[in-house]
Amino acid sequence: MSNEETQKQMDFLVEHQARFAANQEKADERLTRLENIVANSYVDMRDRYNALVDAQLKSEERIAAVAEAQRRAAEAQANTDERLNTLINVVERHISDQANGKRQ
Repeated sequence: MSNEETQKQMDFLVEHQARFAANQEKADERLTRLENIVANSYVDMRDRYNALVDAQLKSEERIAAVAEAQRRAAEAQANTDERLNTLINVVERHISDQANGKRQ
């Protein structure tokens, strides 16, 4: 092989090595951008997940508060029903006593 052929091969190898290095640098830049995108996406997803968990916990607290309020309302309704039945019995006795000629 002559010096000229050897030089051509060396130039060819150097040129390809330079292209390879340039392509590798571009690939590294793309990989770095991709890593940043993934990292930002992870942070965003984590923040959204935490917000969702917080919202769920608040909803559960509100549901528990509504259930407790409903329980108290049902208890009050039962008390009201009991008192209303007592009043109805008193009124019915009073009317019945008047119908039977008893006066108080």
